[in-house]
Amino acid sequence: MAYGKRLIVAGVAALAVGLVATFPARIAYQWFAPDEIDLSGISGSVWTGSAAQGSAAGLFLSDLTWRFRPSSLFGLKAGYAVAARLPSGFLESDVAVGAGNRVRFDNLAAVIPLASLQSLPPAAGIGGEMNLQFNRLVIIDGLPTEADGTVAVSALVLRALSPTALGDYRVILQTNDEVISGIVEDVSGALDVNGSATLNRDRTYSFVGQVAPTESAPASVVDQLRFLGSPDAQGRREFRFEGSL
Repeated sequence: MAYGKRLIVAGVAALAVGLVATFPARIAYQWFAPDEIDLSGISGSVWTGSAAQGSAAGLFLSDLTWRFRPSSLFGLKAGYAVAARLPSGFLESDVAVGAGNRVRFDNLAAVIPLASLQSLPPAAGIGGEMNLQFNRLVIIDGLPTEADGTVAVSALVLRALSPTALGDYRVILQTNDEVISGIVEDVSGALDVNGSATLNRDRTYSFVGQVAPTESAPASVVDQLRFLGSPDAQGRREFRFEGSL
């Protein structure tokens, strides 16, 4: 009799494991996906699957794939290896989703055309290509709260300054005492920039520094920079942008 009970328990356990192992991704998406994520053409399971296309945080995605990382069960590593195509770009990262709308990205690499962010108000009038390389990026309720990596922008266009590309620029980010800080610098182009940026947990931000036109700067850029006031002896003008997201 006891042997029969053990067989029943073993059978139920095997059934439960089988159901979990093959749990359809489309059902999990219908039950648990946040409103910010919209996917279609979903196939596979919650452990290994794909979606033909969709959008997340204002980005259009295609050929999205995910694969569960069993090692995440034994530590604090990200739970899924995720990859997707973007319009003229890509995204690859280890991703973990936690309570409180917390998403952590490890080993994040992505190329994102800034034009694909035009649906987001801060990106209006901006063009170019953004290259992301992050060891760690944590987002809670849509706000970055931890960042350790580099954002490089090539062929930057700021239509408020000039319809033509202004060059290449870079931001090196790190997190200390719950504040994300970044060093902003030019790589090449029309603007000689030296600045710093901060983003706080209360959603306030600042971007301050100095800027000067280079020899390649078009006349429209030189004229716009005059609105920042008088230059110093090196031809630099100070700027400051502050606000709240």
